[in-house]
Amino acid sequence: MKPINVLIIDDNKGDAFLINILLSDLSTKFNINVASSLADGIIYLKTNKTDIILLDLSLPDASGMEGFNQISLLFPFIPVIILTGMNDKELAEELVGKGAQNYLEKIDINTKLLFNSILFAIRRNQSELQYQGLFNSIPNGVILINPDLSFIVNKTFLEQFGYTSEEIQKKTIFDFIPDEEKQKQKERIFDGINGLVIPNIYEAQGLRKDGTTFPIEINPKIIELNNSIALLGVISDITVRRKLEIEIEKSRKEIADASKMNAIGRLAGGIAHEFNNMLNAIIGYSKYLMGAFDNNSEYYEDVKEIYHISKNAASLVSDLLSFSRKREVKLEVIDIMVSIQNIINMVKRSLPSGITLEYDDTFRENLLTIKIDIMHFEQIVINLIMNAADSMEDGGVIRISGKLLTIDNMIDNGFKSDELISNDYVQLSICDTGSGIPDDVLDVIFEPFFTTKEVGKGTGLGLAIVYSMVKQHYGLIRVISDLNKGTCFHLFFPSAYKV
Repeated sequence: MKPINVLIIDDNKGDAFLINILLSDLSTKFNINVASSLADGIIYLKTNKTDIILLDLSLPDASGMEGFNQISLLFPFIPVIILTGMNDKELAEELVGKGAQNYLEKIDINTKLLFNSILFAIRRNQSELQYQGLFNSIPNGVILINPDLSFIVNKTFLEQFGYTSEEIQKKTIFDFIPDEEKQKQKERIFDGINGLVIPNIYEAQGLRKDGTTFPIEINPKIIELNNSIALLGVISDITVRRKLEIEIEKSRKEIADASKMNAIGRLAGGIAHEFNNMLNAIIGYSKYLMGAFDNNSEYYEDVKEIYHISKNAASLVSDLLSFSRKREVKLEVIDIMVSIQNIINMVKRSLPSGITLEYDDTFRENLLTIKIDIMHFEQIVINLIMNAADSMEDGGVIRISGKLLTIDNMIDNGFKSDELISNDYVQLSICDTGSGIPDDVLDVIFEPFFTTKEVGKGTGLGLAIVYSMVKQHYGLIRVISDLNKGTCFHLFFPSAYKV
């Protein structure tokens, strides 16, 4: 058997000498060292291997529980036996409850008692260390709550909540619970330590040291420990699971939206072609009749109304055909800022007088080029400009700008790498100072036939067409809106710029 390294922390040289004599009579070899103060003992323990500590409670620099608390905090893996001249049963129970291996009165000490106490303390400490190793190897957070609300936790729990083992000793069980959940969790904890019925598994929020909260799943069990009831809680951090659930729900919605758009597109395309032929005939004949009647004729205004209604219907059919993608796509590389200038020249005369159209051309030197069907691009921009104008009944400003982004810029802006197909993207932003879009409407603005405009003032296809065409060209859309402040549509297209 290897020698047992013993440190005696006792300022009474006579007592230390007696212990040395008692242990020297045994066949087991002991390496005994003595420290006459707590400070000297701590210095020794920091640099020397020690199997067990024999600690007196009356030291020059510490008395009672103070010395033991410091030793157990600094050296939690070294077993401690209390050797004292005090006959205090309550203190003995408290010390053993806090982790002391034994409490021996010096007046009762003999060789056999001391030897057996040392061997038992070392073996029990080894068992505790093995249990602690197993406890800390559990991948979930574990907390054991005693009836007096004292608790122990494992390493994973510390990592989950952001504490060190020293910091957590100063905390109460309720310091890990957000204020809004404290009352509910208090009730469950008290029900548990009183042996009442508690939920099997439930979700809650955990409160980290830095003040942030995170979703957790708690699996509580009522257990019997040292002839009393305790509450064992296994805690799983479900942050990743929550994110996956959100992603799955988002994917389901995107699939459902894509299916709906496809179905509506096929239906719209089929109807639109047939309807367009009939409309062309109505427009042609009504235009002919307008020329046949005198402007003052009682029939002229009626025919004129038929002509205008037919033209509006033809415009709707054109939107339907665009939405259904029936026209052949002709891709070409364009400089978006040059195209924007041409579009502005086309639409600025049709905008209400109180609306100003601003165009930022400072990025032209970056060659903001994309590969797109030019007619689709023009329709996307015109639809967004007209949509912005409609949101500003009392006038305002529409600002158009563009810039080049790297894939890292895109990821920094919140896009995921798996939805990006290019190393560089061109961002086109069309912003207005209009009324803004309510949060409950933002999720549905791209749905076909959805509109907030009055009957007769919109088809509900403008933004649906924008969405469909952007996606058709592998683009991305982000909408940011503030009520009564305005809305920005940010479009991102793979860059076609080549060095």
